[in-house]
Amino acid sequence: MTKKGGKSSICYKFLERTETPKSTLALEYLFGRRNKGIESGKEICHIWELGGGTLFMDLLEIPITIENLWNLSVVLVLDLSKAEELWYNMQTLLDTIRKLIDRALESSKDPTAKNKLYEIARSRIPKDHEDLQSIEPFPVPLLIIGSKYDLFQSEDFQKRKLICKCLRYIAHTYGASLQFVSSKSETLITKARVSISAMVFGTSSSKTTASDHNKPLYICAGADSYESIGSFTTLNVENKTFTEKNMTSEVILKAILIPFFDAHSLVPYSEIVNRSLEAVKHIFSSYFSQVESRSILPDDPANDPHFKEPDIDNLRAQKKK
Repeated sequence: MTKKGGKSSICYKFLERTETPKSTLALEYLFGRRNKGIESGKEICHIWELGGGTLFMDLLEIPITIENLWNLSVVLVLDLSKAEELWYNMQTLLDTIRKLIDRALESSKDPTAKNKLYEIARSRIPKDHEDLQSIEPFPVPLLIIGSKYDLFQSEDFQKRKLICKCLRYIAHTYGASLQFVSSKSETLITKARVSISAMVFGTSSSKTTASDHNKPLYICAGADSYESIGSFTTLNVENKTFTEKNMTSEVILKAILIPFFDAHSLVPYSEIVNRSLEAVKHIFSSYFSQVESRSILPDDPANDPHFKEPDIDNLRAQKKK
């Protein structure tokens, strides 16, 4: 969903379309088919691709309806080469999607719909997971894709490590899957195709975890852990060591350690999760000052050669005379 983050390329690869992707205008609809067998017919997945970063995110209310919620999955594409926009785009889009989901649930005639949806979300995390009580699953299946890994891998190691740890923390807390992709790597694109197919068609996918920060991340929902992600207090980015001494508040450090919170605390669990995410955001933003992605209206598609319609174009030309 990040502007020019490689969403269309991933969609086209998933749909096995060979033409060169064109820029997405606002919210575009695509669909894919999968043969289930001679007697079973075909399965269809409906894809709504949001273009323009956060500019047109209100249009997401079109696909996010109470009728679609039970089969809805979200693939969030983040441009790894633009760390200064990454957190802003991620938080803004996920918050908007969550609000639209809650709004759709409020319109349901079933008063238990919200509880049912969140129970399904929690069931995606293994019951014996060590962090089960510390995970606040996103209400629908969520796959976070870090795109343009080919550019990202040339960055300073400590910068890459910080971005990887923060994205792992977010994905794990939301019970989401996380993987890095490059349109220049057929292997990584294939992995993305398999992951998306598993989300929409229920096909099998690799469960092998790749969490080495020197390599493209590939971590399925529920396969990570806070212990594996590790501490945020020993990072060194551009010779600036991140320690407890230069934190603006001790509360921030404590909030990061969700698994070690007192289980009997009077603070609502959702508030604890929010505090921890704000703490990680603070760390990330300390090194990558966030800027709002520029919301510039795209050029008039009527003048785009990709959208030529001779009959309509002739009528428009006559009207302008």
